[in-house]
Amino acid sequence: MITVRVLRGKVSCGLGLATRNFDSVMGLIRAHTGLGSLVSGTVNLRVDDPYRLCPDFNLEPSEYNFKEPLVFQRCRVLRMRCVLVRPYEGDPRTYHNPLDVLEVMSERHFRTELGITDGSELEVEVEGDDQWWAGDPV
Repeated sequence: MITVRVLRGKVSCGLGLATRNFDSVMGLIRAHTGLGSLVSGTVNLRVDDPYRLCPDFNLEPSEYNFKEPLVFQRCRVLRMRCVLVRPYEGDPRTYHNPLDVLEVMSERHFRTELGITDGSELEVEVEGDDQWWAGDPV
């Protein structure tokens, strides 16, 4: 039996920078995740309890011409394979994102395709194994 952790929270507005910042490296992110249709924006989810990502892969600043590494963790939202992304969390002098906000990337646009709005409640499954990740996509 696969044991996963479930994080619960509400969708909140962000700064709107993810699409612009990730456009140039979406090919790398798609290759790392195996999610060939991943869209470049994120939806922000304010979770009940702070959560530090358990990275499955990262991108270094030299790979995408930005000033900080990005870490990515596989997750599932609404049974879909997704990824969480954050700037590197290791150096508190440079880390600026709160641990109770998750940025979720998906192959579907949450707001326009799925009707998700600010305040919508979502659950995010994390820390599953390869069988969990390979499960049937929706």
